[in-house]
Amino acid sequence: MSRFLQEKKARNVWLLAPGSACAYADYLIIGDVEHDRHRDAVLEQLDRQFSRKGEPFRAERGGVWTLADLGTIIVHLFQAGGRFLYRLEDLFPDAPIWVFGDDGRTTFLSPEQRPLPDLPSREGMRRASWPARSPIPGGT
Repeated sequence: MSRFLQEKKARNVWLLAPGSACAYADYLIIGDVEHDRHRDAVLEQLDRQFSRKGEPFRAERGGVWTLADLGTIIVHLFQAGGRFLYRLEDLFPDAPIWVFGDDGRTTFLSPEQRPLPDLPSREGMRRASWPARSPIPGGT
């Protein structure tokens, strides 16, 4: 599935295997997409290729972060700056990571070797649609 995302032009594709540290999935795949249309095209192809018959395809679209639930695999697609902001890989610091390079090579990284994702330039970032109120109860 990681290679599939690369074929669909997702960049910086990482596969995390959090093991028992994650109760809701066996694998997390994280990748970057360029814009809403690119994200929607990738989601459509994920649905066609990997959804199980009779089970609904579930994707939650946000301003810069989209989550697709494929059962034991969760795909996270980020747009400009979202990946750097959320750093989901840090939720599972002991999880092994495989980085799928644009050159076709796959690299295994230990947690200490994890690079920061590319931070887009200010020109490349678009205004995110943030919640109007604090996600923290009682927060402002």
